[in-house]
Amino acid sequence: MPSLSKSFKFIVETGITSTGTSAAVAFPIWYSVQTTSTQSTTSMPTEGAGYYGTTNGLHSLVVSTTPSFLGTATIQATLATTPAETDWFDLVDGKFEYTESSPGYVPSLLLDMNPQQPDIRTDHLNFTGQFTWLRARVEVDQGAVTSINYNY
Repeated sequence: MPSLSKSFKFIVETGITSTGTSAAVAFPIWYSVQTTSTQSTTSMPTEGAGYYGTTNGLHSLVVSTTPSFLGTATIQATLATTPAETDWFDLVDGKFEYTESSPGYVPSLLLDMNPQQPDIRTDHLNFTGQFTWLRARVEVDQGAVTSINYNY
């Protein structure tokens, strides 16, 4: 069985062509053409505990963002071995919403003026299920998701 600690990987695009994968998602870095709208992306599917038949199905997940990140990160799962788009569902309590009133939010301007501010803020979630595949959906208005990691 492979490593039990994993990171969701996102396809990074600039303009029309794909440039590879990354654990980080930032705005507006994805696209060479500047835009002011929310950017959305979904990670590549990654094996969950059910893929290997682990007995307890316990997953621990950490979402790390820049302090100025505004947007959402939603964890999705499936029980299908070869999932179609319609097989995916959002996990209960698996949606992390980041607004200007969220704990740990620091406006970009303040980060630039005070290098003493923390570089990362984190949120965590424990969930149980024999999910065969997991993925993350990220919507970015500002800032970056630096990583979404999980263990099982």
